[in-house]
Amino acid sequence: MPRLALLPAAALVLAFAAPAESAAASAGLNLLIGDFNAADWTLVAITDEGPAEAAMAIDANLGNPGSHWVISYSTPRGGGVSSSVNRLGAFYTAAAYDPAVSGGLLSLAFSADIKGLSSSFAFDSLGQIRPALLQDGVTYTVIGSDFVGSKAQIGTYLSRRWSFEATAADWVPAVAGSAQRPDFSAGAAPIYAGFRYALGTSCSSASGCAGGSAFLSLDNFSATLTPVAAAVPEPSTWLLWMAGLGLAWLRRRA
Repeated sequence: MPRLALLPAAALVLAFAAPAESAAASAGLNLLIGDFNAADWTLVAITDEGPAEAAMAIDANLGNPGSHWVISYSTPRGGGVSSSVNRLGAFYTAAAYDPAVSGGLLSLAFSADIKGLSSSFAFDSLGQIRPALLQDGVTYTVIGSDFVGSKAQIGTYLSRRWSFEATAADWVPAVAGSAQRPDFSAGAAPIYAGFRYALGTSCSSASGCAGGSAFLSLDNFSATLTPVAAAVPEPSTWLLWMAGLGLAWLRRRA
């Protein structure tokens, strides 16, 4: 009487190990940072024009909770007619999305807790925050994705979330009119996630204007860069494949 044959253990291991390896290879990048370590970050002065100054520093206290980024912008009194534009980027360079390992990029999601700390300016804005990417030394952001800090937000953290499809054409460098775009394809250079701060001011009086300063806090930064999903066979496909291996084994036994 024919006997019911069992699939060899090695074949079973192979069948179930293959999808696990595929999942590991396409893990992507998942960051959730509540305590900031300066050694893990790289600061980039993207634009520094005019007499105003912008800076970022990690403060160990009074975050949400614990350490947080304190972002400052200050412009001096006087100076006559002038304008300033400052853009700073902070990128988490202790880990990267590596397309050579994870493959092409499918989507990007970011979040952060942001609040105003103080402002002595007459205008309302404390500056703008955008998600940002760093690849091959070039910074990229999506136009129109700004979180605009205002005096109404002083003292209260607001959670902001951003979601993007991995459309390289949407991510632009700081150089106006540049056609350069990031490379989200498999095998491209590593991609670092972070955020960008920007603020511009101007003085239209020949006798100068009053100076001022503004401070923002950013905490609990997260970034999730998701790869294009590897094709995973349907359960019926695995069953057929396993049955085929079983029949081949039976033929060898015969």
